[in-house]
Amino acid sequence: MLTGDDLPAFELVRAEQDNLVQALRHGLDREDAGVVAAVSAVLGGLWSVEASFGRLTALAGDTARILSRFRPEPALVEATRTSLVLGAVSGFLLGGPGPARFLVGLRRLPPAPPDTFARAAQAVLNALHGPFEADLVALEALGESDQPLVAGMASQVASYAWEEGGDLDGALAAARRSLAAFERHGSAWLRAAAHARIGQLCLQVGEAGSGDEALHHLSAALSVIEAFGSWSSANRVRGAIVAANLQRGAYDEAERELKLTTPHGADEFSDMPMFDTVMRAEIALGRGDIDTGLHLWRTAATALRDTQRPGLGGDLSRLDPWALQVQATAVVAHAHHGQLGLVAEITGALPAALSALTAGRGPPPGTLSASYGLAVRGSLLLALAMTDIDRGQRAADAGLARSGARMIALAERFGLKNGLQPAMFAVRARRVAQDADGPAYADAVSSYAGLDPEGLRAAARATLRERARLSG
Repeated sequence: MLTGDDLPAFELVRAEQDNLVQALRHGLDREDAGVVAAVSAVLGGLWSVEASFGRLTALAGDTARILSRFRPEPALVEATRTSLVLGAVSGFLLGGPGPARFLVGLRRLPPAPPDTFARAAQAVLNALHGPFEADLVALEALGESDQPLVAGMASQVASYAWEEGGDLDGALAAARRSLAAFERHGSAWLRAAAHARIGQLCLQVGEAGSGDEALHHLSAALSVIEAFGSWSSANRVRGAIVAANLQRGAYDEAERELKLTTPHGADEFSDMPMFDTVMRAEIALGRGDIDTGLHLWRTAATALRDTQRPGLGGDLSRLDPWALQVQATAVVAHAHHGQLGLVAEITGALPAALSALTAGRGPPPGTLSASYGLAVRGSLLLALAMTDIDRGQRAADAGLARSGARMIALAERFGLKNGLQPAMFAVRARRVAQDADGPAYADAVSSYAGLDPEGLRAAARATLRERARLSG
């Protein structure tokens, strides 16, 4: 269903969705593994396309035990393979049940040429060790496969692995290879996913011309996504198109697109509340209405603190990734306009939040996804660096300015989740660092270049200790 002429199939499945859910429930109640495998393959494919991540996670939880032990008859092998693949992907990428049971079930199935979505995905899953913990050598080798589906999927996953490692150029190159492979052989949906991935990465690069390229790829993805009636995914792509127009300085177009992002209320960005407010803040700043833009940033930051984690006071570390991103970006936006005094409550909480998030090997389960964790830390580092550079310049304190410049280099190495917020562009931050202390920044870029994720976290802890000493 995910590798052929899939739109008619999805329309049929969507029309029968309620009946299929009922059939799945009966199959689970009777522990009829054949029914569960057949129905979950179809529903899982639909919900993947619709970006119904909550349903996918629940489906994986409901089916893990029965599918992992199932030894299907030949007629059900491919349906079982699809269900197990979707369950494993849910575990790796969405925080669902651990993928181990699904991988065990996949190993029991007879081998087959990787010429369908499920078969190709199984080959790629073998190169994964955990959420976005991939053997890049293995993925790069699979990306050279003469099987287009394998090459495309491996390159798509590799793009996330490169991004997680802070290499946006590598991530973008892998995403482009993925699209090239799917153009050789792949469904409209897989090509749309590759276009969307390239568009999102172009937004993160944030350099001259990247907004135009992002808009091209995002528009190509949107035309397919809307044809499939996947309104949640369409909203997300439209949100990215808003950001692309912001990068291009096309504020009227950004505003028009923003008005189209939520025509289906239930599909609004459930994991990105206050998105509309954040985008309106950036539009106002782009038009030169600084007071309105900064006010909207403070409104979003305050609302997320008050509604997502009431009663936490100044503890930012327990906010979810999006809320943390908004706190950091609000600070950076105010710093760019010399108004840090208006976000003193946030800036005062930054050191403790960053310290908590870099204390261990990784984020607490359910708090920060592996794909987002490093970039959120990078955003917090950038926000803290901007406050230090501002303080250092006001007090003529060369030590604080130098520390801030080095911190920006570390923030870049962590990666900045800047695709939807032009305030967070790395090129803009780099300019601030070079103005504050160019030599210190250049030295730090070299020092941090070879660090792995654990090394980066250790460097962040050392940076916080040095900052405390300077502020002492």
